[in-house]
Amino acid sequence: MHFPGHVPAYFQFYQMFIFSIGGF
Repeated sequence: MHFPGHVPAYFQFYQMFIFSIGGF
């Protein structure tokens, strides 16, 4: 899943982590 360039990298990493564990 891609995010706009203005979104902080840590937020993108957090989202990837959530998706990887199936939280969302």
